[in-house]
Amino acid sequence: MERAEGNRACAVVLAYERFNRTFRQDVLDSYMFDNLAELRKYALAWAWMYNNERPHAALGYRTPVEFLLKYGKLSALKQRQFPTLQQDNNSNSNWNSLVLNVAS
Repeated sequence: MERAEGNRACAVVLAYERFNRTFRQDVLDSYMFDNLAELRKYALAWAWMYNNERPHAALGYRTPVEFLLKYGKLSALKQRQFPTLQQDNNSNSNWNSLVLNVAS
């Protein structure tokens, strides 16, 4: 990982802080968890929604997928595979049962 300097470093720190604030508001401050496994379940569901379905101000109020499609960085054929790191086809969790407050 390369080190950011100057204005770029400031922008990176601001982005991290914004993400952390959003995660805290949407998950940590909105729910009471009985154990870490339950927190992880909600955090993973929230991260998927954040990266796929939630519009972002920095992207012109588009979802990340819409933004990548618009600028030709993601083909429509590969859209189903995005993001590959968060797909868990072997999970026993029912993600549809989770209701998250992600409208911030």
